[in-house]
Amino acid sequence: MDETSNEINARIVASFDAVHVSVALFDANDILIYHNEEYRHAYRCFQNLDSLIGRSFIELLRCKLEYGEIAGRLARDDPEGWVAQQVARRQNADASPTEIQLTDGRWLQIKERTTETGDTICVYQDITQRKKTDHHLHEMLEGKSHAFALWDSAGRLILRNTAFVDLLEASKGAGLATGATVASVYGGAAAHFDRDGLDAAAWAAARQTAQSARMNQELVRHGDGRVFMVTDRQTGDGGVATIVADVTEAQRSESAAQTRNEEIYSVANDLDMSKDALERHSADLVYMIEEMAVANAQLEAASVNKAHFLGMVSHELRTPMNAIIGFSEIIKDEILGPIGNAKYLEYAGDVHDGALHLLALVNVLLDMSKIEAGRWDINVSAIDAVRILESCERMMRQGAREKSIEIVLSCDENLPMVQADAKAFRQIILNLLSNAIKFSYQAGRIEMSARLQGDWVEFTVADKGIGMPPADIQRVLLPFEQLDNELTRAHEGTGLGLTMCQSLMELHDGALRIESQVGVGTIVAFSFKREPCA
Repeated sequence: MDETSNEINARIVASFDAVHVSVALFDANDILIYHNEEYRHAYRCFQNLDSLIGRSFIELLRCKLEYGEIAGRLARDDPEGWVAQQVARRQNADASPTEIQLTDGRWLQIKERTTETGDTICVYQDITQRKKTDHHLHEMLEGKSHAFALWDSAGRLILRNTAFVDLLEASKGAGLATGATVASVYGGAAAHFDRDGLDAAAWAAARQTAQSARMNQELVRHGDGRVFMVTDRQTGDGGVATIVADVTEAQRSESAAQTRNEEIYSVANDLDMSKDALERHSADLVYMIEEMAVANAQLEAASVNKAHFLGMVSHELRTPMNAIIGFSEIIKDEILGPIGNAKYLEYAGDVHDGALHLLALVNVLLDMSKIEAGRWDINVSAIDAVRILESCERMMRQGAREKSIEIVLSCDENLPMVQADAKAFRQIILNLLSNAIKFSYQAGRIEMSARLQGDWVEFTVADKGIGMPPADIQRVLLPFEQLDNELTRAHEGTGLGLTMCQSLMELHDGALRIESQVGVGTIVAFSFKREPCA
């Protein structure tokens, strides 16, 4: 039996309501004539309106601005200019999809298409997880000391980090645009390298030929004397991943090791094996990046993939990192005999310190991946919070003394036990104390307190350090987020301390409460349920 037009329309509406994207339809006069249920939840301000139907496109734009939902300088400083920009983009029939950020941290991708009747259908898709994944992938690539690039199957550049640009750009500041070919990239950079008598075009062609092999490694020498190991490995889709590692010091060490005694030569050989292992893990990292990119393009479950990726990378890096720490410690402490060169001792110390720092970062990333993947087991029981506070104060005392900082602990008498996971509670206190020491002035004061508030016990960690603007408090709770100004730029860190504290509190159905002012200090508070009275 043929369906009526009303039945067909009802089926279309039901279909739009079932999808997980927001859909809105505006008539030729830009008046909203239909939207699905998901669209009403796309913006918080829509919850305050009885009905959206009959409102104009511009009226809805201004509603979003008045409610403070649109992030960005233009929306904040020139609202009407932002409205005019959105209208102009909408009137451009060839406009590509646009992305906007909301003040609650979400990102929306907006696609618009005009129908034959002059109506405009708009599709709003939440791409927050994809943006976060792209950001973390970018941060990881930029954090690598090696130059890295990814080419498509046609030999065009699709991804590269800053180290690759700095090494291979034709002239300072020229940059390397995505879409550039292998021949143009290496041809432009040829003047900076020792080409063994080849002209620029022939040298670039040789590099292009090297990429046609499934895997190729070769040493190239820079004009300034540095030596680089170039590794090209084909990806599953026919592209090529390139890693350019500076092995200058390794080459010099290898030459010097030939003149040393048998014990020193054995240690240098072990270091070479560690370097080879690290290169193999770099190849594995290329495959992990490829898998991450494919999964992100096909699925919108990017947060799960990100946690899986970070967990695998952290596990895979710990073994070679421990080897590097051990061998560098043998060299710097001259366990097998004197080195005979103070510079080598200095380099070994730098390698040892850097490896310890990187291992600590890997451990933090592994903890965060466990939390985000839901694999951090919470064992809530009655714990003696005061004893843990005293233990944490003793652990952080030496770091505080180095800056002449006093840590003061103040607790109510006869404070009851609290319901919490002991490991998570200790981690929260240690992270907050570490932040307070890091951002306190010399000879400062940090106060820890525990106060009974009805059925809850409130804990606070307060410092009188550099502080931060209240508007930036939500930012520092985001993963890898660090404030960048003249006050904070000198302080190293991963940007994960407060994020981990917040995540651990969320596992307890709680949250951090932060108050801060620039130049005054920061107070972080959180609460746990007290142990019921017997």
